[in-house]
Amino acid sequence: MEDKTATARAWNLNISPKYSREIAANVRGLPVVKALRILEEVVALRRPIILRKHNAEVPHHYGRPGRYPVKAVKEFISVIENAIANAEYIGLKDAKLTLERIEASRGTVKKPWGGKAIGKSKKRGRRTNIVVVLSEGVKKK
Repeated sequence: MEDKTATARAWNLNISPKYSREIAANVRGLPVVKALRILEEVVALRRPIILRKHNAEVPHHYGRPGRYPVKAVKEFISVIENAIANAEYIGLKDAKLTLERIEASRGTVKKPWGGKAIGKSKKRGRRTNIVVVLSEGVKKK
């Protein structure tokens, strides 16, 4: 019996790549129900995303450096819900789904409009790609 997985992707979202990596690290490997609950608590400003790498001069919440990146979390919730819908379509059960793989990477760099003289138009790289892969159960190592 082959292992079935459900995948959802989102390209070039206008959210911070740094916060996106931290969000992915916070929910990676969790059951989908628990991950969605954690992300909903972040949107409601009840639970911070703990920053592991990009945490210089960040205020502490509950004893650890953290923030509430609501805009990025809402995008993650929509991609995870899309992956759940894909899992239902191929016949996977909701109760057993886990986040096997969740990753965030930098997207394309776009130039902003205006400021053409003397090279004033700077490139801004605030685009993010998200990939979510769901599977049934926990893989044993």
